Amino acid sequence: METFRREQQARLATDPCNRAEVRRQMMDAANAVARTRYGARTLVDLTSGRTSGLEPAPGRSCIFTADWSSGQRGVVVVTQRKNSFGDDLIEVRPFAR
Repeated sequence: METFRREQQARLATDPCNRAEVRRQMMDAANAVARTRYGARTLVDLTSGRTSGLEPAPGRSCIFTADWSSGQRGVVVVTQRKNSFGDDLIEVRPFAR
């Protein structure tokens, strides 16, 4: 079990989605969308980011442990891509295994 935990930590350390600037960018973009859709409920923190292979390219899709301003905590997928007009699209949804 200890070996598995160390391997997981090593993977997280090298995953581009776990870089502080990527997490901050994803959180800021997701919060901008959340404010327009959900009002006061925003993301407080994104941690343990790892790249998701579930989303089609182009774009970036990351799986995070999310802490919400409402006190809830859960695993979410944040997907950032551009539409045909070149606008950034952000989607935050619960992670379903």
